[in-house]
Amino acid sequence: MGFKDRLSGLGETVERLKQQAAVLADQAQQGYGSATARLDQYQAKKQADALLLELGGLVWADHQHRATAADSARVAAIMDELGDLEAKGVSVVVTPATPPPGSSGSWIPGGVGGSPGTPSAQAGSSAPEASSASDPAAAGPMPEGTYGSDDDSSSST
Repeated sequence: MGFKDRLSGLGETVERLKQQAAVLADQAQQGYGSATARLDQYQAKKQADALLLELGGLVWADHQHRATAADSARVAAIMDELGDLEAKGVSVVVTPATPPPGSSGSWIPGGVGGSPGTPSAQAGSSAPEASSASDPAAAGPMPEGTYGSDDDSSSST
């Protein structure tokens, strides 16, 4: 194989690498755009949750007859902000603060990351059954341990 053959083979390899690099750059740009969109959506849902929390506090103050004129103006502003978020496609959902009847203690309010009122353990996961959670004996023996406060030699007399 001559020197010219090696050079032409090297040129083909360089061209192939340039094409692969362009494909990878396009894929990276698409991944970045997708991640940015998900981050924006997450931040918008957090903003909606914060506005709903503040609105709940202002409604509480109003029902306790502690609201001020500034509170009424803030309620109107929050309502406008929530309307703007919905107009942008953000789902404004009120999540309950208490677990639905019959759920286990693993319930976490939804909202930002999940749908309202869903248990934190997903279907098919290795979470313990509700019957074993209510039966302390099913969990095994109570772990034993010692603590620094249990040691008599550490106390000064």
